[in-house]
Amino acid sequence: MLRKLVAGRYGAEGLALINEGVALHLIRERGMGGLQAAGVVKQFAYSFGLSRSRVSLKDFQAFNAALVRLCRSGRSAALIKPHAVPASPCAKASS
Repeated sequence: MLRKLVAGRYGAEGLALINEGVALHLIRERGMGGLQAAGVVKQFAYSFGLSRSRVSLKDFQAFNAALVRLCRSGRSAALIKPHAVPASPCAKASS
């Protein structure tokens, strides 16, 4: 879709709806130019989901505490920065 947009197959004022992080990754990976963001349709956040039947409460608490430490230290933001995904605000550890 992005290649078609760059090639003008959607017209001079063509538009494509795509996840911004995915678009930025593809643009960078494939060396595409001449594209710009036109606006935001919906903002959302990524999250983790763990199955209670496979992850114990103790393991969940350790995992969550590690995520909070990574966030507060700035390490998680640094890890995702090259992927153009905005960092979420740090949450409190929960049990």
